[in-house]
Amino acid sequence: RVLLLSRFSDELQCVETLTGKLQWRIPRGEAICIGAVTDDRIVLVGERDVRAIPMPPDGTRLDATIEPLWTQTVGPVTGRGVRVSDDFLVPLKSGRVACLELATGRDRGFAVTRTFSPATIRRRTLPESDEVVEDHELAPWPGNLIACDDVIVSLGPNRLAVYPQARAAQ
Repeated sequence: RVLLLSRFSDELQCVETLTGKLQWRIPRGEAICIGAVTDDRIVLVGERDVRAIPMPPDGTRLDATIEPLWTQTVGPVTGRGVRVSDDFLVPLKSGRVACLELATGRDRGFAVTRTFSPATIRRRTLPESDEVVEDHELAPWPGNLIACDDVIVSLGPNRLAVYPQARAAQ
């Protein structure tokens, strides 16, 4: 199955990939993109908030009311987030990344972004602590996030920022 959230539609749709048959459709609300999908929920990202809704059953129609499992106001979102294990990371205009627990929406805190040279990342010579990065500046705000091994990479219009993780991405 494939979830579709077209910018030209007021609906979030689920389509069977082999047949193209519409399985269900619901109002998109204020969602601008799909952030993550689990077996039982869909995480939708708005301009200033993130919410999780239960996976609708087949045949659900537009007039159905789907109550969110949780909603978290995070502030202006600046790019696509990424799912890392049981968390969803969201880039924010404040220059931080919100870490939301997928099950509850609980905000686990924020990470401050720092920029690094792409050559440094390729050589895997990232500094061990914040004390070593005085020559790197704080990123104005993070862009789209990508999980890769033991780092989260943020790619914005003119910056690349790297966030070390406590454990490798799964």
